[in-house]
Amino acid sequence: MIVLVMLNIMREYLTVSKLLELNWNITIPSDLKEEYYIDTGSSFHGDGERYSIFSGSKLIMNFNNQKDKKLEQKVYKLNKKLNIPKENQIDFAHEYVWKKIVNRNDERDELYIIYDCELNKYYFYELFV
Repeated sequence: MIVLVMLNIMREYLTVSKLLELNWNITIPSDLKEEYYIDTGSSFHGDGERYSIFSGSKLIMNFNNQKDKKLEQKVYKLNKKLNIPKENQIDFAHEYVWKKIVNRNDERDELYIIYDCELNKYYFYELFV
């Protein structure tokens, strides 16, 4: 019984927003709405990959506003690996800005944040080795 209570508390506490804050020091404003989430689950080698979509107001960050074909190719591969439905994938035909963050504790861990300027949506790709 105690284990079930603890699991429920952990689920409530460790929301996608909270994980982004804990892992990347990014605070998701309360008016951003989570629309989609999927992950590969943890493995022996690390936490795997996580993908989430939020919509709403703009985060205040310095984004790169140059389109990047390498980023787009990486995202296409991740979409395929995570089996993300087409309707939950970013449309690179839209105008977008992006940012890459590397984990200061383990440089192999990366976060890609892509903001679709037309749809006002944020796409978060977390990669853990």
